[in-house]
Amino acid sequence: MAKDKKSFVAYSDWNSTFEKLSDEEAGKLAKMMFSFVSDLNPEAPDRITELLFEPIKNQLERDLEKYKEVRQKRSEAGRNGGVKSGESRSKSDQNEANESNMKQNEAIASFLKQNEAVNVNVIVNDILLEKETKEEKLIKENSEELFSDSEPVKPDAEKRKKVAPKKEKAQPPDLDAFVEFGKEIYQNELKLDFSLYEFAVRAKYQSWIDAGWKDGHKKPIENWKNKLRTLIPYFKPIYGKSNNNNSGNGFGNRTGNTSMGQGGKKSTAAILAERARNQAAGNGYSGNFTGET
Repeated sequence: MAKDKKSFVAYSDWNSTFEKLSDEEAGKLAKMMFSFVSDLNPEAPDRITELLFEPIKNQLERDLEKYKEVRQKRSEAGRNGGVKSGESRSKSDQNEANESNMKQNEAIASFLKQNEAVNVNVIVNDILLEKETKEEKLIKENSEELFSDSEPVKPDAEKRKKVAPKKEKAQPPDLDAFVEFGKEIYQNELKLDFSLYEFAVRAKYQSWIDAGWKDGHKKPIENWKNKLRTLIPYFKPIYGKSNNNNSGNGFGNRTGNTSMGQGGKKSTAAILAERARNQAAGNGYSGNFTGET
C-alpha cells in the first residue's frame, strides 16, 4: 500500500465470499486483508485463506495504482496551478508597480509644474521690483536735480573719466641749433666737410618753416632730429666761392657760381638757392626743384 494512505475501497461483491466462510475463516481473511493494506506484508495462515485473499489482493493493488495515478495528476495539476498562480501574481505585482510608478511620475510632474509656475512668478516679481526700484531712483534723482540749488552731483563714472591730454604741437628749434646738429652729423658720423653741405641744411630748415613745420607730405614734424638725420645722406654738396660768402639769411650770394656743381650740373641745394634769390628779388620764380623733403 502507499505510504500515509489511511483508507481503501471494499467492494460489496466480496460479501458472497465471506458468507460462505465460517466465522473463524472469515476472521482470518479479514485480518489478512487489513494487514496487507497496512503494509505489514502478512503471510497467509493456511492455504484456504491464501486462495481467498488472492483476488482481493489483486483488486487492492489495482486500486493502489489508480490512487497513485490520480495523486500524480493532482500533484502536477497543483504544480502547474502554482506556476500559473505565481505568474499571475507576478503580473499583478508588475501591474501594481507600474501603476505606482505612473502615479509617482504624475505626482512629480505636477510638483515640477507647480514649481515652474512659482519660479516664473518669482522671476516676474523680481523683474517688476527691479524696474520699480530703477524708476524710483530715476524719479528721486530728477527731483533732486530740479529742486536743488546746488550743482548736480556727477556720477562716479563721470568723475573717473580721464580727459586725454591734448598733444602739444612740436615747436621748431632755432636755426643755429638746427645747423649745429647737422654739423655734428657730418663731422662726427659721416666724416665729411660740413661747409659743403651747410647751405643745404639751412635750405631744408627754411622749407620746413615756410610749410608750418611740416614735411613734404604735409605731416607735422615731431622729431626733427631723426627726420634730419634720415634726409642728410641725400643732400648735395655745393662747390665754389659762394659757399664761403653766405649772407646773414643763410643763402648764397646772387653772383658767383653757386648754382653749378661739378661737371656743370645743378645740385639740389643750388636750385634751392636760386629759387630763394628769385623770391627775394620779387620775381616769383620758384624754379624746377624736385629735391628730397
